[in-house]
Amino acid sequence: MSCLIVFHSLTHAQNAAGILRRNGISAVMVKPPTSLGRGSCAHGLLLGNAYLPRAMELLKKTSKKPLGIYEKTRDNIWKEAAL
Repeated sequence: MSCLIVFHSLTHAQNAAGILRRNGISAVMVKPPTSLGRGSCAHGLLLGNAYLPRAMELLKKTSKKPLGIYEKTRDNIWKEAAL
């Protein structure tokens, strides 16, 4: 399954993607559903569930605070991730 980390803007998502990439975590930049992004400027990073704990650890160290973190359910619905 996959996880979606949503940020306030494209710039925040790009910065976070760079941090993850430099630390060996691959993420794809996506435009999240408006309901998850809480606005039209939000952008997100899509990555595998296995990478989420390390990704959050890295982002916390660099003060990159996401709007939300979501996991895709078996029914193909995004739900807030329990960390």
